[in-house]
Amino acid sequence: MPKRPKFRNNRDVTAGDNQPYLVDMGFPESVPPVAQGGFVLRGELPKNRTEITTEAKRLRAVYETLGFFPSSRAELGDAFRTMFLLTRQNGIKGYLDGIYTNQNRRLKDVEKVGAMVRAITHGYADHRTRARIDLGHLMTLGRTLEEEPDKDKDLLAAVGDSAPGLIIQFRDIQGVAHRDGIEKGEFDPLSPKNPYVNPSEAMKRHIAESLAERPLSVARGEAAVDFLSAEKTVQAQYWGAVLLEAGMQHAARIVAVEELGATALR
Repeated sequence: MPKRPKFRNNRDVTAGDNQPYLVDMGFPESVPPVAQGGFVLRGELPKNRTEITTEAKRLRAVYETLGFFPSSRAELGDAFRTMFLLTRQNGIKGYLDGIYTNQNRRLKDVEKVGAMVRAITHGYADHRTRARIDLGHLMTLGRTLEEEPDKDKDLLAAVGDSAPGLIIQFRDIQGVAHRDGIEKGEFDPLSPKNPYVNPSEAMKRHIAESLAERPLSVARGEAAVDFLSAEKTVQAQYWGAVLLEAGMQHAARIVAVEELGATALR
């Protein structure tokens, strides 16, 4: 498994100059615990799981434990649940086995029973796919910024109001994570539709306003892309590990094979 990048600088690289840094962006220098599937946790699991009831608290818990912010509300729910399961032997498989058994008692139809388990596993696969797609968008943005010779140039002037969408999404999710009882804005950063990629005109205005309030230079944009690319890599690796464990459940195996390949599950 590739080594996780280390960030010794704890500054939030997506913030503008002279802005407060809301999240500790550094990964610990010590070796964190290894979960099932070979995934290395960023930190220890929360001890007070039952007290982590709000969306903001769950976002912080996932970030502090796994090292990434989920990109949607569905992913947040799945990440918060599976991060406790993935540290147990047969945790993901046992969870899916329990669902299969309960559905089998109710439905008595093998195909319908397996469908629910497969739907859950498809959700895990979708989270992995979205992280990989986002990573592709970030790589494209990174290449554009690399070709810009004036590193002090304003990011918005250099690339326009469409390309930096994922940087602004991170800012917005970070804002949700640090405001319990957040006031609802025009855009939901945890929307399943991901309006930050291929943005509408309204979203373009939001991106431009965010970068006007907290501007970034091309150099800071490159740092943000590097950071977020590392985060998306970790995110994809996590869901790969979850799928690896889910594939041990017979009804879920076909989905895991479709996503990871048969050789990964041997």
